[in-house]
Amino acid sequence: MLYIIVIILICLLYIHIKYYIDYSDTDHIYDLPNIATLDKITYLKHPVTFKYSSKNVIILDKINIIDVSNNYTELLLPEKKAMKLLKASNYYSKYNSITNEINGDLFKPVATVRTEYDILFGHKDITTRLCSEYAYRTIMVVVGGSVDMALIHPKYSNTLNEQLNCKHLVRESNFNIWKNTSLKHEILHLEKDTAISVPMYWWWSIKFGPEAKVFQFKYYTFMNKVVLLPILAQILLNN
Repeated sequence: MLYIIVIILICLLYIHIKYYIDYSDTDHIYDLPNIATLDKITYLKHPVTFKYSSKNVIILDKINIIDVSNNYTELLLPEKKAMKLLKASNYYSKYNSITNEINGDLFKPVATVRTEYDILFGHKDITTRLCSEYAYRTIMVVVGGSVDMALIHPKYSNTLNEQLNCKHLVRESNFNIWKNTSLKHEILHLEKDTAISVPMYWWWSIKFGPEAKVFQFKYYTFMNKVVLLPILAQILLNN
C-alpha cells in the first residue's frame, strides 16, 4: 500500500514539475473581458490583456536607474537625482524596491510563497532590455501614459544569447527587437488602465510613451520555487 502511495506522489510531482517547465506551443495573445476568469485563462500559458485600474500608490526612497548606453548598468540614486537623470534619453527605471504595502491580491495565484512589486518608467521612446521572467505569474499594469510591448515566444530563446541576471532572478538578452525585427514577435499598444499577464519564459520589452508608468506584480508559487531550485543553487554558488 505504501509503495502505491509513493508511486502516486511521484507521478503527481512529475506532472506539476512538467507543467512549470513547459510553455504553450502557439503564440496566441488573448484579450480577457472579465478579470474573474484570470486564473483559468493564465493556466494556458498565453499572454492575456485585460482592463484594470490600479489605486496603489508607490513610495520610493531611492530609484534604481538603468543606463542603456553603458551595458545596462544599474545606478541606485536619491529621487531628485534620479528624476533629473531620467530626463535624458539613455535611462529608464526598473528593479525598484517598493517600501509601502501594495494591494495585488486580485492577481495572486494559489500557493503563492513570494510576491515582488516594481514600477517601470523612463524617457519617451526609450526601450527596456529584453527580459524573461521565472515568476509563475507576472502582471504589468499601465498606470500612466501608454507603452508599446514587444513579446517573443520562448521557443526562440536559443537565438537570443540569454544571460541569467542573478541579482533579480530573470533572464536577459541584448537582442534589440525594436531595431532588429528579423525574429518573429508581436507588438501590443497598451493604454492607461490596461494590464497584461506575461507567462513564464516569454520574452518582453517595453517602449515608453510620454509620461508612461507601469506597475509590475510578480508571484512565485511553491512548485514554482521547487522547479527553480537548480537556478537558485547556481545563483548561490555564484555569490
